[in-house]
Amino acid sequence: MGQTFEYLKMALQNIRANKGRSLLTMLGIIIGISSVITIMSVGAGFKNEMNKQLDSIAGGQIYLYLSDEGQKREEYMTEDDFAQIESKIDGVTGTSPVFGAAGSTKTLKGKFTVNLTGGGTAQQEISKWKVVRGRYFNQSDIDTANRVCVVNKKDAISMFGTDDVVGMNIEIASDNSTGDFQIIGIVEQENLGNMVTMEYGDEQSVSMDVPYTAMDVFGYDTSSFAYLYITTDKSADTGKVANAAIALLNQLHYSSGESYYDMENFTDQMSSINDMLNMITGFISLVAGISLLVGGIGVMNIMLVSVTERTREIGIRKSLGAKNFFDYDAVFGRVGNHCLHWGLNWNYNWCGTCLCGVFDSNTWFYAGN
Repeated sequence: MGQTFEYLKMALQNIRANKGRSLLTMLGIIIGISSVITIMSVGAGFKNEMNKQLDSIAGGQIYLYLSDEGQKREEYMTEDDFAQIESKIDGVTGTSPVFGAAGSTKTLKGKFTVNLTGGGTAQQEISKWKVVRGRYFNQSDIDTANRVCVVNKKDAISMFGTDDVVGMNIEIASDNSTGDFQIIGIVEQENLGNMVTMEYGDEQSVSMDVPYTAMDVFGYDTSSFAYLYITTDKSADTGKVANAAIALLNQLHYSSGESYYDMENFTDQMSSINDMLNMITGFISLVAGISLLVGGIGVMNIMLVSVTERTREIGIRKSLGAKNFFDYDAVFGRVGNHCLHWGLNWNYNWCGTCLCGVFDSNTWFYAGN
C-alpha cells in the first residue's frame, strides 16, 4: 500500500514538473477517446431515430404485386382474394388495392396537376392521413363507386385559398376522361418527425385520394388488380404474413410452384437501412480508432524519449545510492550538502583566519537537522 502511494506521489510530482507536456498528453487522449464514444453514440442515436420514424411511416405494411410472369398469364388479384386474406391470415388488419393516375384540374387559383390515388379504406392508414375536416371515404363509398375525394389541407389552400371546402365539387381530367368529384374530407399528414417527410410534388401539384371503384370513370378495370397493400398488427411478423398471403393467392389461383406474385416487406427494407447505417458508423469508428491509436503511439514515443533522456541521470543517481526514484531528490540534496561542506571546510583551512568568525560551517549546514 505504501509503495502504491509513493507511485502516485511520484506521478503527481512528474505532472506538476512537466505541466505543458502532461496537459497536451492528457488532451490528446481525452479528445481521442471522446471522439470514438461520441461517434458511436451519435450513430446509435441516429439509427434509433431513423428506425422510429420509418416504422411510423411504413411499419407493419406489406406490398404485394403481380410479377411479369403473372401479368403475362393474367393472374390478377380480385376483391375475393382480399377478403380471403383478411379473414384467413392472422395479424392482417386491412387490405387496399392501389391505382395511381395523373390528371389535372382548374380552379380560380389556376391550373393544377392532380396525383390521384385510388384505394380502399385502409389507404388512410397507409398514407398516414389525419382527418381535420369532414371524413375519409368508407366501405359504402367503395361499394357504390361514389365519386368522392379527400384532399390534403395544404393542397386545398393552394387551390381554393381556404381549407373550408368540404361539400364542394371539383372536376378532374385524366386519360381523356373527365369526372366530377365531391370533396368530403380534408386531411393532413400525421407528425412523422423531422428526419422523414412525405411531401410530393410542387406548388402547382396536388394530391387526392378516391375510392378505387371510382377510378372506373377514367377507364380503369376496378375488378382486377396488380397491386395490393396489406396492413398488419404492430406485433405481427410481416415476413410470415407476406409468405402466407402469397401462399394463399397461389392456392386460390391454382398456381402453386409458380412465381406469379411477389412482395416487398418494409421491415426487411428497414433492416437493409440499418445494415447500411451500421456500416457507415463502423467505418467512421474505425477511422477514429486509428486516429486514437496514432495518438497513443505519439504519447508512448514521448514517454520513451523522456526516459531515454534521463538514462544518464538515473545511472548517476543509482551510483550514489538511490534505491528507487523517490530517493533521488533526497540523495542529491545530501550529496550537495556534503560537497559544499567539504569545500567550505577546505577553504576555511586554507584561508585561515580570513574566514574565522564569518560562519561555522557545521552549524550552517546542520542547524536544520
